[in-house]
Amino acid sequence: EYQEEYDNSGFLVGNAEASYSGSLVALDLTPSLIDEAIKKKCNLIVTHHPCIFGSLKRVTQEDTLGSMIIQLISNGICVYAAHTNLDNLKDGVNGILCKKLGIIDTRILRPMNGQENIGAGMIGYLEQPTDSDTFLKMVKKELNLPFIRTNGMEKKTIRKVAVCGGAGNFLIHDAIESQA
Repeated sequence: EYQEEYDNSGFLVGNAEASYSGSLVALDLTPSLIDEAIKKKCNLIVTHHPCIFGSLKRVTQEDTLGSMIIQLISNGICVYAAHTNLDNLKDGVNGILCKKLGIIDTRILRPMNGQENIGAGMIGYLEQPTDSDTFLKMVKKELNLPFIRTNGMEKKTIRKVAVCGGAGNFLIHDAIESQA
């Protein structure tokens, strides 16, 4: 119930009534993850990103997704995705990002249905204002990123920060309006 309208979170492949003998958790479903589940006798894979996103026209061995679905079903492995329903919880993906980045006094940037602790993105404050170069270096280090791409960010003091663990383009106006 907390997923975004465009999303496809939830039970995606297999028998929802199955008893589970073991599970793997991953960001994305991959052929090697399925091989690992088979080897470890896990019959549940929980991913963040849904393997089925948008319309699925066919399930055949001719493409990677179809081949994975066939292998999952043939081996009795179920797949559940917790995507924007996890992102949209205050202690979900965005909350974890805020903690890693030292952002305090957080709140949901765009609350869902008037619920204060559920919705898209988060906003909060750095404990100490810092210049933009120092802030970006800290983000790169704390999130273990090989690089950060900006669109000509001007040098300024950063105090209020908006966070979205995902594309987030739909939240740009909310962030600007909140003076992040």
